[in-house]
Amino acid sequence: MAKKKSSGVNRAKAIRDYYKAHPNAKPLQVSAELKKQGINVTAQYVSTIRSNSKRQQGEVGKPGRPSGKKASEAAPAKPANHRKQKVSLPLLVRLKHLTREFGGIAETRAALDALEAIKD
Repeated sequence: MAKKKSSGVNRAKAIRDYYKAHPNAKPLQVSAELKKQGINVTAQYVSTIRSNSKRQQGEVGKPGRPSGKKASEAAPAKPANHRKQKVSLPLLVRLKHLTREFGGIAETRAALDALEAIKD
């Protein structure tokens, strides 16, 4: 394969330099501004260079599980027996009696809030 002629301008460096001066610029804006300077780049090429430079700087990682965390830490574990988590009629009856012991719904909610604060 024949070697390409060099245009004398490092297009990737020009894109990175433009983004240093204008960090919120969109790829189409960057492409248009660089074309005014005589550097012919497409918006897709600008996006590719921007993405690769972010990846090299460590700003963007690979998709998937976050690094440094175990699978068990990344997502909360599901309860072993999910049926215990459902509300049933006997559970509601027990809650009704407990609510009476606390003196009403407002007091029960206050007790639950206090329990949640202790739990953390």
